Amino acid sequence: MIKITRSHRCSGAGSVLLLLSLISILLSLGACQSITSTGKTRVEGAAGWALLPLENLSTTPLAGEMASTLLETRLRARGVRQMDKYPQPETNSLAELLDDGAQARQAAAWARSSGYRYAVTGTVNEWHYKTGPDKEPAVGLSLKIIDLLNDQVVWQGSGARTGWGYSNLSRVGDKVVKELVSELRVHQSRQAPSLAAAIPASTPVVFDGLDQLLKR
Repeated sequence: MIKITRSHRCSGAGSVLLLLSLISILLSLGACQSITSTGKTRVEGAAGWALLPLENLSTTPLAGEMASTLLETRLRARGVRQMDKYPQPETNSLAELLDDGAQARQAAAWARSSGYRYAVTGTVNEWHYKTGPDKEPAVGLSLKIIDLLNDQVVWQGSGARTGWGYSNLSRVGDKVVKELVSELRVHQSRQAPSLAAAIPASTPVVFDGLDQLLKR
């Protein structure tokens, strides 16, 4: 007769692995993320890049500026050497300032006339804390890279993420930007740089002060 014995005793290592698995499951449930893009794309890091304003379709003021700062930092970290941000005209009327479409057209014309190779643009669709006791941060944005030599979109992607309650909104936004930018394969060629002047790398900015105001 064959005797079968079953043991329900857990070793110390097994308990640790079980605990880590449970933590991983809880993290995945607490923070949801969705990324969609046209796929990994090779771009030239030594060429001139123009960072155009991101259209803010969210209900949060200055969300486009916050996302743009995070995007600039991540692009430089990926290997983009020369990047200029679109300088906001000082003579715009109030109607022009409120018309994101007009600003986008002006920025695109500036990038082409200034001799840049790539233009980076996009929209911020969601950038806020959800209502409720936990106030989970929610971010959604779309990015697009245009090759100004032929006006072709070489890459496009959209991302959305919801963080844990009481977590930082700008940090959640930075994670979305990081995941999107990771699709870019930045090639460092020895060709001559574009006409755009180089700007020293920016220091990462976290808008903790604004985050506290948005939570109220």
